[in-house]
Amino acid sequence: MNVHLVRSALRFTSRKHWAQVCREMREIYTAPTVAAAQARFDSFADTWGERYPAMIDTWLRAWDEFVPFLDFPVELRTIVYTTNAIESLNARFGGPLGGPGATSGALADPSTR
Repeated sequence: MNVHLVRSALRFTSRKHWAQVCREMREIYTAPTVAAAQARFDSFADTWGERYPAMIDTWLRAWDEFVPFLDFPVELRTIVYTTNAIESLNARFGGPLGGPGATSGALADPSTR
């Protein structure tokens, strides 16, 4: 979920600030507690809110869905945060197991069986 939140927030940010914004967002989603994450977010919002209000709104809208992520042990957060392994598997198996065109041709028309 967090990788998508970060990507969504970056849509509203100039590329020249991406590195700094990403560093600061990382401090939010790696915070040890909800209170620490809230404090880091408040600081983040103070720094960037005037320049990128839509980015801050993205975080505010997703906050209730984000907070349960902080209940995971730190070791599991990395796995949960980086869904790339799952997405990679989906990309590999998506074609043969039901990707675009899986129901085309004879499979789509039962009368041709």
